[in-house]
Amino acid sequence: MDWKRFSDGGECKWWLVNKLQKRGYEVQPEWVPFAQKETGEEWSYYSPRVDIAVGPFDTVGGSKEILNAAEKDALTNFLKMHTADVNPHPNCLVAIEIGYTGSRKHRMGDVVNASLIGHTGIIVAKDERTQRSYLRIQEYMDYYNRHHASPFSLCANVLIMTVNELADMLASIKRQA
Repeated sequence: MDWKRFSDGGECKWWLVNKLQKRGYEVQPEWVPFAQKETGEEWSYYSPRVDIAVGPFDTVGGSKEILNAAEKDALTNFLKMHTADVNPHPNCLVAIEIGYTGSRKHRMGDVVNASLIGHTGIIVAKDERTQRSYLRIQEYMDYYNRHHASPFSLCANVLIMTVNELADMLASIKRQA
């Protein structure tokens, strides 16, 4: 697998959506967790859109269904082995951002969104250079977490990997039941 086979992040996103669906996951591309309140009225605040969300889903955050699914799921168990923390109030099981373009500020937004929205998050970097940029951002967040109080270690629940590493990871975990 070579990231160069994808001309842009969109191609990578649809490849990944297909891979996850074939493994039995409920997948929502371009998911907006706060588009509507439970009452059905429009949400008037900023609402991030994650490239790929893996369910179960919850627009309030912290659903017991998500936390229970995380205990039994092979993908999240793999991610928990490679991350320092999990989000105790997630809106989905896994939030995935595809990092093919964008400035460092956009990349920081990718990491924060994946961390806050998913029980665990994945950043898919197009190459090693982009991965290093994401890792530096995560190191900055780790420094911040160590020196400031926060409800959980922001961004410590995110695994940053290249497309090749992601393909290897998906091949190594068992299919979702």
